[in-house]
Amino acid sequence: MPLSLATFSMSRTRASAPSKKTWETDNVLSAWLDKGAPARVASVPTVQVGAWNDPHRAVELVYDTCDQALPTGIRAVVREGSRRLLFAADELEVLIRVAQADDTERFEVVGQVLHEGVPTAGVPVRLVGAADQAMTDRGGSFRLNDLPAGPCALEIHISGQILDVAPLELK
Repeated sequence: MPLSLATFSMSRTRASAPSKKTWETDNVLSAWLDKGAPARVASVPTVQVGAWNDPHRAVELVYDTCDQALPTGIRAVVREGSRRLLFAADELEVLIRVAQADDTERFEVVGQVLHEGVPTAGVPVRLVGAADQAMTDRGGSFRLNDLPAGPCALEIHISGQILDVAPLELK
C-alpha cells in the first residue's frame, strides 16, 4: 500500500510547556546557581517546641564540591568560595549551598528539601539548639543567613522525624 503525503502531515502535535516559569522555580534556581537572589522564606515558628524531640535520623553526605569535582558533562555556575552538598536518607534529600556573605566574615546557608525528588513546602529547618527556625517555601527552599564562622549543624523536621545534618565547617 503506497503511503501518501497526507499520512505524514497528520502527525500528533505535542502540547507546549508553559512559557511562564513559576516563582518557585526561579527562586530555587537563583539561590542554587548563585544568581544573587536570596531564597524567599518565612521564619514564622509553626513547630511546637516538644516536636523537636521526635526521633532523630542522620542523613548521609552523598556529594560535596569540597571533596569531589563535578561529574563529567555537568556544568554549574559556582561562585568562588561557595560549596554545594547533597545529603540523603531513603526518599529524602537535602541540597545545601554554603557561601560567605558579601564583604563580611559571616555566612549563609541556602538549601532545598526534597521528598522523592519533589520540593517540600512548610518544612521547619533550624540550627541545632536554636529557638528560631526557617520554613521551606513552596519550592522547598530555605535560607539561614548571618551565620558566624565555625561549625554549623542543621535539624530538619519532616514526616514525624528530625533529619540531622552533620556539622558543616563555615570557613
